[in-house]
Amino acid sequence: MTMEGGIKPVDWRFQPIEPLAGLKPKDQQAPDGDGTGPDFTELLKQQLDQVIDLQNEADQVQQDFAAGRIEDIEQVVLAVQKADLALNFALELRNKVIEAYQEISRMQI
Repeated sequence: MTMEGGIKPVDWRFQPIEPLAGLKPKDQQAPDGDGTGPDFTELLKQQLDQVIDLQNEADQVQQDFAAGRIEDIEQVVLAVQKADLALNFALELRNKVIEAYQEISRMQI
């Protein structure tokens, strides 16, 4: 179904955001020090890998569109926006981590 002028209406059905893998509510986490909780560095690495995957996917979709293998501009725009949102989230997370580190370093012992 297209509107006047051949423009297709936007489909606003989004998939819900998946929770971070490996995280449990605080009351279900194992006590500190036993090593069974999620490893922060591994969790961070997985999330950064997902951001990189989204960036690579957006690049590939753009190349496919430029080569004529994809005709749907909505698919290209959606892939680019997903990658941009993921990158902006990662940058904001980095800023918050740096801010927390600086706050801790200013504390007097």
